[in-house]
Amino acid sequence: MSGVKDGKVTRLQTGSARTAGDTSERAALYLAPRELDVLKWAAQGKTTWETAQLLNLSEATVAFYTRRACARLGVKSKIHAVAVCISAGLFKI
Repeated sequence: MSGVKDGKVTRLQTGSARTAGDTSERAALYLAPRELDVLKWAAQGKTTWETAQLLNLSEATVAFYTRRACARLGVKSKIHAVAVCISAGLFKI
């Protein structure tokens, strides 16, 4: 189950807690502004190179933000990360 509370994505955890000391049933996941920017452009169909040009970043930096966002959301692909953000209401396409 996903949702947004106070600007943070929340997801019901399955299995063990994500971080040491986190014993709550729900964990709040935060996306940095640049991570969200990168995923918004990915939702519009932009490639890593195109996103780098639009945000005046290197391709490696865009790839880093994408990997970091995927890790924070607990997903394995950019497409899945975009889907989670859309379903959580972080942005619309």
